[in-house]
Amino acid sequence: MKDGILDLATIATSMDMGRLGPATYIMTSSGLPAGPSTIDCVAWLYQGDGISVLNDAYSDYCYIIGAASGAAELFCHSNKPLETAADFKGLKFRALGLWGELLAKHYEASVVELPGDELYSAMERGVIDAFEYGPPETNWAQGFQEIGEYIGLPGVQSPGYAKPVLVNKQWFDKLPADLQELLRNECGTMALESYGRIRYESALAMKKFEDYGTKICYVSDEFQRDIAAKSRAMCEDFAAQDALFNTVWQHQLAFFGVWRSTSPITPAYTIFD
Repeated sequence: MKDGILDLATIATSMDMGRLGPATYIMTSSGLPAGPSTIDCVAWLYQGDGISVLNDAYSDYCYIIGAASGAAELFCHSNKPLETAADFKGLKFRALGLWGELLAKHYEASVVELPGDELYSAMERGVIDAFEYGPPETNWAQGFQEIGEYIGLPGVQSPGYAKPVLVNKQWFDKLPADLQELLRNECGTMALESYGRIRYESALAMKKFEDYGTKICYVSDEFQRDIAAKSRAMCEDFAAQDALFNTVWQHQLAFFGVWRSTSPITPAYTIFD
């Protein structure tokens, strides 16, 4: 992007760990344990001015003009239930990012980092015992129902994400002002449309998993609370050591402190349940 090879792209910010450090974990990337949902991410970017925060971080490379959203990921694919912290001890588990760090540091898992296209064969050959990857629609399309008897819910290790849209500065600056604004607006529309599409296709995929005979295991409330507490502690440690992480972290703490005050307003039960 910086060298002009690409004019427009979306990325998982965690891919920029080498340049920007651990702050990329909380820049609406996937794999933030007990982090914001996709709608939370979009709200921070657009209502919380998170796009400006990302633009400051990426100022040497490109502009950030919007985001393409995803959906909550499955907790795992496995051949035994993974419901408690004890279930991860010694487990060869594929994970990336902060979730991988947390599993290795606190839950004694043997974390293996593998790209998505190697997971099927790695699971077949016993290189890994279990793994997490993406939302149900993505995982079904990869055929993971064939290599794991169980899927885990909820996706506490990655509740949502929004991939920033990056544009080459020289290319964008040459566009007329009205086209720049049009592109920004289209990215805003995409953030919601992509979320709706992926979430609905994931709902259809869950029915496919059910029809296939895949079993569901559920992460215990105690384990979820512990994951949230340990994930926050790791974020606070990063904030104490890394200036960029602290900048993003403090901005998000202020925004979500307000945003989440509406949580008790949302009913737990609907006519569709």
